[in-house]
Amino acid sequence: MSRTYRKIDEISSLIHRKKDLLSRGFSSKAIQKNVRTGSAVRLRQGIYINAQEIENFSPWERYSADLFAYHLCASNLGHPPVFSHQSAALLHGLWLVGKPPTKQHVYSPGSSRGTTQGVSKHATGTPFHLEIPTLGIQATDVYRTVLDCTRTLPFLEALPIADSALHLQKCLPAELCTYLSDFQGTHSKKVHRIARAMSAKAESPGESLTRAVLINMGVKFIEQYPVYVGYRGYRVDFYLPDYNIIIEFDGDIKYSQFGNQTDVEQNERYREKVLQNAGFLVYRTSWNKVLFSPAQVEAEIWNLIKNAPRRMG
Repeated sequence: MSRTYRKIDEISSLIHRKKDLLSRGFSSKAIQKNVRTGSAVRLRQGIYINAQEIENFSPWERYSADLFAYHLCASNLGHPPVFSHQSAALLHGLWLVGKPPTKQHVYSPGSSRGTTQGVSKHATGTPFHLEIPTLGIQATDVYRTVLDCTRTLPFLEALPIADSALHLQKCLPAELCTYLSDFQGTHSKKVHRIARAMSAKAESPGESLTRAVLINMGVKFIEQYPVYVGYRGYRVDFYLPDYNIIIEFDGDIKYSQFGNQTDVEQNERYREKVLQNAGFLVYRTSWNKVLFSPAQVEAEIWNLIKNAPRRMG
């Protein structure tokens, strides 16, 4: 996570409706020529973006562009969409990991008919609260968004979404826990597991993924644990008390918050040496490992546990 991704409000400024281009002096033929020659990209009917802009987008930025384009297109037809699931999570600024979905997620009345390319319509006959996070775009409220994501996504992808809703203070911990725990619909076991596992202590999606690995392992751990060596105190990401093992997540975002990255990394190495000299076993993981190779992280921690002396009492 070394780069900062552009948010949808920044991306939206790069997207243009045909009628706006016409009002600025472009002709229909000129717009069509730009698309044909590859200097412009047609996102949706009557919605365009400069090709040089979009070619540098990350997958999630590309997804954001399509979301805003669909919002404009549907709104022009008098049917502004209500985004849900990961689409709503993106609008609320929640932590999304992995690859973006292949379609936009929206809620539609049960009587709604027809299909739209690149859009997954979820019929609903039950009321829910709407929020307008930014740019006048409608989305399900954060509580409903977290619920929908936990029902439909794998544990490793759903947990960061729930964690971020707490960490960013978009939901009250007790209220979100009750909301998820009381759910009795399809995939309720997945939802209840997230209710038990989520934490407001996670400071990044990488920490959420690391905790998900530890939960899947079934080992006892303490999150954001204070460790004291002499008169110096350290707060570690995770502590396994049965084995005196410290688990740390290293992320570029984490480093960038505390000054020059080289200096921070040197301080981290010194910190690790101090903890090791005090008798702790230290395991460090990274964004790429916990996201793309969680099984490897799990195996490496098990190997460390196998060689660690069991603590008594």
